[in-house]
Amino acid sequence: MRAVATCVLLAFILWAAGCSTSNAPNVQNDVGGVWQAALTGGSGTSSGLSFVTEFALSTSGGGLSISNFQFLNTSGCFPVVTGETPNGTFTNLNINPADQLISGDFSFTVTDNGNTLTLTSTGVSGTASGSSITGGTITGTWALQGSGSGCSNTTGQFTMTQSTGTTASS
Repeated sequence: MRAVATCVLLAFILWAAGCSTSNAPNVQNDVGGVWQAALTGGSGTSSGLSFVTEFALSTSGGGLSISNFQFLNTSGCFPVVTGETPNGTFTNLNINPADQLISGDFSFTVTDNGNTLTLTSTGVSGTASGSSITGGTITGTWALQGSGSGCSNTTGQFTMTQSTGTTASS
């Protein structure tokens, strides 16, 4: 009887260990990749910006390790498409186990030529699928603090979408 109980206990331990090593996504690691942003609103040359960026989460505090960043258009605020200094964070990232939807907060800042573009969102969404996050979308507001010629302080809305591609070119 003792041998049977030992075998049952061992089988339960092995089963439980197998359950804990599932392929469930780790939202802290899987929200990275290539993202494209489109900004609406603003005024004059401080409007209509869009960019593509590639990043991964670099710390447990949500900091981004940005490997690529490029504006897709120029403006009076950002007169060249490369050379900017971006940084950002993802925080409060969670997966709802009932529907596998992710949620969280996002902040992203681009500084160049004396101008600062800040994107802020509490609207991070996507779906946990297999061992990754798919269909990622971030919506929120942006603000531009401009000091250059033809660049004005202005605000608007933005949408960032996660690419199904693998990398961005720099």
